[in-house]
This record gives sequence, structure tokens and C-alpha cells, in this order.
Amino acid sequence: MSRPSPEELRPILQFLRELARRSVVRVTVAYLVGAWVLTQVASVLLPVIGFGADSLRVVLVLLAIGLPVAIGLAWYFDLTPEGLRLANPAASGSTGDVPNHGFAGPPADDASLAVMAFADRSEAQDQDFLAHGLSEELTNILGRVGGLKIAPRTSAFAFKGRSMDVREIGQRLNVAAVLDGSVRRSGDRLRIAVELIDVASGYCRWMNVYDRPSSDVFDLQEDIARSIVGELKSNLLGAAAPEVNVDPGTDDADAYDSYLKGRHYWNSRYAVGLERSIECFGRAAEIDPGYALPLSGLADAYSLLAFYNFLPPRDGFAKAAQFARRAHELAPGLAETNASVAFVQHFFDWDFPAAEASYRRALECDPGYGPARFWYAFLLVALGRPDEALAEIDAARAAEPFSAIINGGASYLDYFLGRHAAGIQAATEVLRADPNFGPAYMFLGFHELAAGHPDEAVPYWRKAVEREERLVLARLMLACALARSGADGEAAEVLQHVDNGATGYVSSYFRAATLLALGRKDGALESLERSLTERNCFLVLAAADPLLEELRDEPRFRRVIASVGVARAGTARLRPSVDLASDDVQRMLR
Repeated sequence: MSRPSPEELRPILQFLRELARRSVVRVTVAYLVGAWVLTQVASVLLPVIGFGADSLRVVLVLLAIGLPVAIGLAWYFDLTPEGLRLANPAASGSTGDVPNHGFAGPPADDASLAVMAFADRSEAQDQDFLAHGLSEELTNILGRVGGLKIAPRTSAFAFKGRSMDVREIGQRLNVAAVLDGSVRRSGDRLRIAVELIDVASGYCRWMNVYDRPSSDVFDLQEDIARSIVGELKSNLLGAAAPEVNVDPGTDDADAYDSYLKGRHYWNSRYAVGLERSIECFGRAAEIDPGYALPLSGLADAYSLLAFYNFLPPRDGFAKAAQFARRAHELAPGLAETNASVAFVQHFFDWDFPAAEASYRRALECDPGYGPARFWYAFLLVALGRPDEALAEIDAARAAEPFSAIINGGASYLDYFLGRHAAGIQAATEVLRADPNFGPAYMFLGFHELAAGHPDEAVPYWRKAVEREERLVLARLMLACALARSGADGEAAEVLQHVDNGATGYVSSYFRAATLLALGRKDGALESLERSLTERNCFLVLAAADPLLEELRDEPRFRRVIASVGVARAGTARLRPSVDLASDDVQRMLR
């Protein structure tokens, strides 16, 4: 006897899941238990009060008639704290491996889809990176299907872990369908359960469970994408089946696995997460030296370690430049590799025309690649093109309205544009949506300082220090806020503690802001000149930094700005980044 296929089992599974969701099983069991108890009580009491055996049979008949009535009520109604309510089809919640959701209100575009962050159902709960990675890759694959609109990854992922009816999620993301699922890894086996929910009806349109070896992860992605497109094509995408192309950039499942782990840690923006991402990206690149994405990841990780001043700029960006150039050589048509090159050209080479060209190439490759779009916005601010910068960041926010990283970046951009009320509101909204997004405390601290509210800035900088002990720039800015609030003594103590005992790179740029707040203008200028020698990346934005306003007319400050070359960016000569040799990359990986 042949084993039934998933398609043959689908109606049965859907029916059983719907029974469980609508509380039919619970109500039936409760009814039968109650009926048994009532029968026992009736068999004792009825003879005592003078009723004969026929009366017990009447009770049994009534109870039998009541059973289908109870089942019917359980199917059509839910008992809630507000009373009896009509049950929505496929309401929010999940049972087993496949989440189940409900919707309300049709979206604007019928041929639209959101891929939610898959849940990790592994016993050890250590496969969140894989669940997220698969969801992200499916988003990318489906995004290349002509005629299909896909909600941005960060927007869809923003709803992970929230107790929300998917009807509301569908309205917010403006999609016609939602793909949800789960991942379970056990040994070398991978089990992926997926479900496609229709927004308008709230019912499951398609579901499947895949049980394969972990090495088949690429085939799984293609199978899932093809099944979804096949389900949608008949009534949404037309009769012709759009082509589904899966190109993960590597044929090695272990390399791919390590790359997904690296991106998972990279998104944390903290020193430990960035350092762990370097380990994972490095492992992926060692397994497959021709795999461009982990090399781009290494470049981005070292760039951010230098950007947040966890590493001296010359150390971090020198490595970032080598990895970025190698990644670009391997895959010049990827948004990620072009953006990695652009970031180094922008914040370390100070080659602004080259950086702008690289950012534009990245956005041509993928207009929805958020990092390229908001990094480019910061370049436009430095070049004195604020209207274009706002348009760029607005486009990024419109594409990914629920991204903490993009909304946080928008808040920091507002700081340099003097839009402090808007920036405070943006950072506050980010924290409301994701209290664990630590950089938002820094953005609030910057804005409150620039807006002339140092007393309000101090708690934010204390919070930033608490959340990341190794973020020395946060300690320097805490001293700056204390000094501007009149607590010069405590500010001097914090600064002395940084100078004497800080582990890691002490940014001369942020030390200059602190010295200026303490009234030591000459010391601030000297520190700023030292940051030029260090090639601190924040010098790119120094001319627009509100905390350095008092130095704008100083000749020494102007010479520093001129050395960065922002004013001459339009005529600056194109020049290459740090020279790269493949042997150097392999040596660094070892």
C-alpha cells in the first residue's frame, strides 16, 4: 500500500487543525465528562425523588441531542472575556509545527505576499538563525518573481513574537497572503513546515511539510518557492508560470549555514555579536573561498566595529577594505558587495565620488537593500545635499517601515540635519517596538544634547553604557552630557576613568566633544586633529555635527574639515581603496 502524498493528506490535516483551533475537541471532551457526571447523579437522585427508569432514559436522550448542538456552537462561536463571539476562520494562534492565522480587510494589491520569520521548533532552540535565514532567502527568491509583490524582510520580521491577529499584520503590510512556517533540525535531518494563508478568507490555501537531509536546504527553498508560485499563478499571476531562480552563491550547505549564523549575529550591532559574526563569516569563507557573501559579511562586520569605535579605524577598515574588494571581484552584481565597497570608500578612503557610484550600483542591483540606502543618505548629508538625503531615507523607511535599523538610522540622520523633534520621535518609536535595540538610546542621547537638554540626555547615555560596556564612545558622551548639565566634577571623573582604564579604542573625535563641553577648546581642537591622524570615520560628518558648533569658525577646525575633503568631493580624483590580494584574504582567514 502506497504512502499518501502531502497533497492527499492536506484536506484531512486542515480539517483536524481547524477542529483543534475552534475548540471543538475540548468542548466535546468537556461535554462528555459533564454528561457522564450528570448521568451518575441522575441515576442516584431520580429514584429517590420518585421518578422511574424512563426518566433516566429521557435524560440520556436529551444529553445525546445536546452533543451535536454543543459541537456546532463550538465550531461557530468562541467564548471570550467579552462574551460569545463568532469564530474567525483560521484565527491567530498555532498548533503543531505550522502557525495558523486570521485576516480582516482585503489589501490593496492582490498579487502580494509577506514571508514571516519562521519559528525555531528544534529541541535545543538553537536554530533561530536558520529559521530567519530560510525566511529571508525565500523573500529574496520570491522577490525576483515577475508580477509578485513581496513585503520587505525586516517589515515582516518585525511581527515575530507578537500576539497579533494576522488580519492586522496583513493590513499593515498591505499583502494578500502570508507565508508562515517553522524549522526543526534533528541531527542531519531538517523538517520545514510551511503554510500559505489567504488574507481575504483567512483560510489556508496551501501547506506542506518537508523532511529532508540538511544538505538539501537549497532544494527545499526552491521546492517551497515553486509550490507557492504554482498556487498563486492561476488566479493572481496569470496562466504562465513565472520562473523561480535559486542562486545561494554556494553549493556547500555548511558554508551557507555559517553565513546565515554570521548575518544573524551581525544584525545585533554590538561588539560581541559583530565578533561572533566574524567567526561565522570566516568559517563560511574557509569552507568555500569562492563564496562572495561571507566575504562581504566580513567587510561589513569590520566596518561596523570601526564605525562604532570598537576598533581603531585604521585596523578595522584596513581589513574591511580587503574583504570588500575580494567579495566584489567574486560577485560584482550583488547589492551586498557593492555596498561593502561603498562603506569603506565613504567612511575610510574619504573618496566620496567613488562611494556614491558604488552606492548607486548597489541600489541598481537591489533597490530594496536597506543598508545601502541609508548609508548613502549619510553620504548625501556630508556632501551638503540634505533634501536628497531625506528623500533617500524616506524611501528606505517606506520600503521597510518596521525596520529598527533603518528607523534608528533615520533618527541619527535627523541629528545631523537639526531635526531633533523628529529624531527623538523616531528613536522613541523604535524603542517602543523593540526595547532591545540599544543604539536607539544613543540616538536619543545625541538629540537631547543637541536640543539643549543635557539633563534629559544623561539617563540615555547611562543606559547606553549599561547595555554595552565596551562602547567607549558612550562613556565619552556621558561625560559630555554631564559637563553640559553642570556636573563638571563627575564629567571629569568619567573622562579620567576612560583615559586611564578603558579597554579598546578611545575615540579622539568623541573625546573632543567632551573636552569642548568642559570648556577646554584648545584641548578639543588638539583631540580633533588627532582623530584626523587616526582617520576617524565620524570626521566625514564633523561639519554637520551640532556638538561641534562652537568650533565652526576656528581655523584649525576648518583645516581638519578641508583635510577630510568633503568640500572638494565633487572634483576629487577617483582612487582605489586599499590594494587587495587574494592571498592576503586567505592569510587573514587562517
